[in-house]
Amino acid sequence: VEVSQEIINRILSAEARYARERRDYNQHFNERDADSDVYSVQVNIYPMGGIGFRLRPYYEHESRTTRGDPVSSMVIGEDDAGFDGDLYGLEVRGLWGKDADHRNTLRGYYQKESRDFTSDDPNDLGHFGREDRISKFGIGYGRELGRHLKLNVSGYHRNNDVSTSTSTFAKNVVAVSLGYEFEK
Repeated sequence: VEVSQEIINRILSAEARYARERRDYNQHFNERDADSDVYSVQVNIYPMGGIGFRLRPYYEHESRTTRGDPVSSMVIGEDDAGFDGDLYGLEVRGLWGKDADHRNTLRGYYQKESRDFTSDDPNDLGHFGREDRISKFGIGYGRELGRHLKLNVSGYHRNNDVSTSTSTFAKNVVAVSLGYEFEK
């Protein structure tokens, strides 16, 4: 469910969303089957009065409950990956080009997330008392190469500090895609 409202014409708008998500993994990962309630709000700010430059602060809250499957799981004590999480972010986007078929898009963002795992089983060594603090930043460039073709290049860095571990988990991803849209 999504509700959006333009507050100041071409300068300020807001969106609020609710999603109910269900994850159903195959029989080897039944402990990860989950339901999530996700609430989010974002504000779109166009400080120059047009779509060329946008600031987008946003917030998301997720409550995930797992059904688990401790009886048939091969891993004992790892049956509750449920958590309550809060994510704060800011995206900056620039858009320019001679027409709608030759636009360039440059985008950058930063996110800070906290996940507090909700397992109440002290034998759940992977989740009991665990808190994750995740930070992520990324940048992307898109170029429309005519009416049907688009090139995208993007990358991000994600850090996950886990309270139950002395390790920090880092992930770096770079992606390049070329898309073609067929006309109907």
